[in-house]
This record gives sequence, structure tokens and C-alpha cells, in this order.
Amino acid sequence: MAQALVALNRSITPRELDIFKRTREVLAHGSREQLAHVEFVLDVNLQNAEKMAGYKGGSQFILDMGRAHRKGKRQTTQFSKVIIDKFLFENYEKCFAPWRKVQPHALVVIDLEGEDRDLYLPEGSLYEDMCFSFNQGWESRDEAWNPKKERTKAQVKAHIFYKRATIISAYNFVECYFNGLAFDFLATAQRSVSQVDRDLLSEWDSTKKRQKYVKFRDKLIQYPKIILKRKTPPFAESSCPPMATLLSCINFRDAVVHNTPKPNLNDEFSVKVKDLIEVHFGDAIKIVDAAVELVLLVDKTVNQGRYDITWLLPRTAKGPFPAKSFA
Repeated sequence: MAQALVALNRSITPRELDIFKRTREVLAHGSREQLAHVEFVLDVNLQNAEKMAGYKGGSQFILDMGRAHRKGKRQTTQFSKVIIDKFLFENYEKCFAPWRKVQPHALVVIDLEGEDRDLYLPEGSLYEDMCFSFNQGWESRDEAWNPKKERTKAQVKAHIFYKRATIISAYNFVECYFNGLAFDFLATAQRSVSQVDRDLLSEWDSTKKRQKYVKFRDKLIQYPKIILKRKTPPFAESSCPPMATLLSCINFRDAVVHNTPKPNLNDEFSVKVKDLIEVHFGDAIKIVDAAVELVLLVDKTVNQGRYDITWLLPRTAKGPFPAKSFA
């Protein structure tokens, strides 16, 4: 129980783990006097740990966490920031100084052994996927297409794979960012939100009580409009070049994700097969640049510096994404 609470406070150290180990030995084999002393010390430490950041989750919750750990079922677990603020702690910034700059949907890793104190931001992870795929595609582009170099089919295939993976990852990253934007707004909104807007932001049909997916284009245009409470969208294809690029190039993503040999009504050849074959690495370059630019632009307008986004870096002047993109 004490170990679980200290882990939630993000204050587990090797010294703390050694104390917990020796305490369990006393509890198993100690005398009455030793047990009474340990009980007193544990009670004081629990009270201090609870006061540290205003723990409000209840004793049963941390007791269950501790038992699951002791049984070997769980060393780490994750809670979103919004759950921690709403149900577990009053002042978690005392455990994690930059807490106010963390997005509400970010996951906090709680490790009862103190080895992992990471924050997991889904869009950040997908951004890294995009950067990695792009950098590999950038490095392999000469190997694949330089006629002066002898190359194997595997080398050519590797470049094609990274090119396609880059494009898919870019759209995954952007859509994930907009989904997080919608979640954070609904979780923290200080004003009333119409049911129509709430359904759109949560991709839900409240009348039929079922999932109702929102198109990529509608998320890009409608989500900022709803969150900022504007009459007209703050971003549109006609006024936002990176958005226009992403929407005009989405056929390359669809060619990979939803490929089909079926031709269009007016074509003898499948457009999606054609796009799958003919997409160039130059298209991937345009897409990743637009993805980064759009997210930075939207975040600046909507969140206005409220949350940390310093992890989102553009490509370097030499071409690839910098090593700091994976920090």
C-alpha cells in the first residue's frame, strides 16, 4: 500500500525500495515490538505521502495496486492526466513540476519499482513513427533509385516501404492530434457544449447510442471551430496551405490503407492501384512538412501555449528529422 502510494507520487528511489524490502521482512518475522514500530512508521509515512500532493483516491485503490504488484500481475500502470486530477490528486504538480503543461489526455506511467517514469502522448509516439520512417526513406532513396549503384530488390522494397509508412504515419499523427484536441476540450471545457458538437467531437451518435466516425477533413475544419466557438472555421483549404496539402494528398494514404483493384466508373484502371504505384518520395516530403506545420499552427491558435509541444520539430535543412525528434 505504501509502495503504491509512493509510486503514484513518482518518488520511488532505490533507497525507498530497500526500506520497503526490509519492512516486509520485519512484518514476516519481527517481534511484537518491531511490528508495532513498523506499523507506526508506515502510518506516518502514508500520511506524509497522502499530504504531499493531496491524495484523494482512497485506501482501497492503492491497496489493490500494491496487492497486484506483490502477486506479480502488475509492475507498471498508466493513468491519464484528467483521471489523476479528477480522482487521485489535488496538486499533482508537486510530484511533477511541469504538470500544468501536460495535455489532459497524456498517460502517466506509474512504476512500482521506480524504473519507468515516462509520460506517453499518443500523437508524440505517432510523430516519432513518421520521423523514423521518413529518415529511413531519406537515407535509402539513393540506394533505391540511383542507376549508378547496384541495388537489390530488397533495397528498393525497403525504400518503397518507408515511403508508404511515412505517409500513413503522417496522417495517423495529425488525426491523433486532433482527436486529443477534442478530448482535452470536452474533459476541461468551462462552458456548455451543444449535444451536436459534443457528438462530433467524441465521434458518437447520442440518439442511436453508437459510434459515428468523423471524416478526416471534418475533424481538421470543424474541431478548431467548435473549440474556439467561431461562426466560421479558423482553418480551411483556401486559407491554410498545409491543410490544403494534406487534403489534396490523402489519396496516397487511401491507396495504401484502402486499396482496391476496382476501377472508378469512368476509368479502366483502378486509381488507388495507380496511386499506390506512382507515389514518389517527394509526395512524402510534402506531406510530412504539411503535417508538422498544420499541427503547430492549430496548437498555437487553439491551445495558445497552454500545453508543451516543444517535442514537435520540423525537418532539418539537410533533409531528415533531427535526433531530438526521438527524445
